[in-house]
Amino acid sequence: MTLAWYLPAHPKLGPPIIIEMNMFIVDAMRLVLRLSLVPTVVAVAVAGCGDGRDSKAKVVEMPSFTDPDLRQGRGVWMQTCRACHLTGVGGAPAVTDFAQWDVRLPQGRDTLADHVINGIVGEDGAYRMPPRGGNDRLTDAQIKLAVDYKIAAISKLRAQSE
Repeated sequence: MTLAWYLPAHPKLGPPIIIEMNMFIVDAMRLVLRLSLVPTVVAVAVAGCGDGRDSKAKVVEMPSFTDPDLRQGRGVWMQTCRACHLTGVGGAPAVTDFAQWDVRLPQGRDTLADHVINGIVGEDGAYRMPPRGGNDRLTDAQIKLAVDYKIAAISKLRAQSE
């Protein structure tokens, strides 16, 4: 699948440009730009020369729910959060890494949502997760719906794995 992607003017990247490329490269570049790792764009582009799938990676089927709020949260999660949290890209806890979530989930929905809204900064001062998951268009309400979905999805995935 090919996508035309618009990059607005940026002090480091120059004037606005439109790029057409396959979706795997676009997703990889979005992640790199969100984390301000512009020098690694070339490495990511070269790594993306395959079909974008790790033949050993486990395919995770994200659960669906009938609750309208969870359905809306799933939409937000699939559009933004999935890029890192489906398989654990860049150190993000994958949805099926239950040991990681056993530490995070007890913090509660409000704390998890706050981490998404404000981002998570590492000890070195660099973002481990950018504010709003790198999607500045998300409202606080949409983020909370995505967090609710993630909590419900992790519970359902855990039950399926047992």
